[in-house]
Amino acid sequence: ELLSISGTYGASSTLMTLVPAMMAFNQLEDCFLGLRQEGCNEITWLPAKTGSSAIYWNRVERKRLQVAVSFGRSIEAQWSEPFEISERGVGAFSIMLMDEGARRRVLCLQVEQCASQLLTLTASGKASCHQLINRHPCLVLDASFQRFEAEWCSIQIQGGVGGGRTVLSCD
Repeated sequence: ELLSISGTYGASSTLMTLVPAMMAFNQLEDCFLGLRQEGCNEITWLPAKTGSSAIYWNRVERKRLQVAVSFGRSIEAQWSEPFEISERGVGAFSIMLMDEGARRRVLCLQVEQCASQLLTLTASGKASCHQLINRHPCLVLDASFQRFEAEWCSIQIQGGVGGGRTVLSCD
């Protein structure tokens, strides 16, 4: 939008607004979250618990992101496969990565879109993934999902005061 010439002392000016591609948040308790765009070397490290950052795309043709976890911002950390951050990919997704100590880290990546159409990515611990809550006072919820090896896992969640809660897993 053009600015009034009187407000700029006669110089013609244009106002530009940069809107980030997304906002990223790290709610992991004890490690940094690394973010990098596919094909780019620049890494954004978010500190544990309260780290946040605006993310801008460096390459418009590759709007895919990779994540890693680290205790000390190590570029040697295991990076996830690239994944698309878009309106089509809104939801919560489990991901397992190895940290520098060769320990498995299960985390939940939540992709959301707020009313202003801005996408957000929030990384949190495994307790945030795949939670089912049965708030019905007397009905039982039966749930199951198929693993990659075509084995089935299922669980029953009793209802009751406050609702029954469990985390699905097939370890």
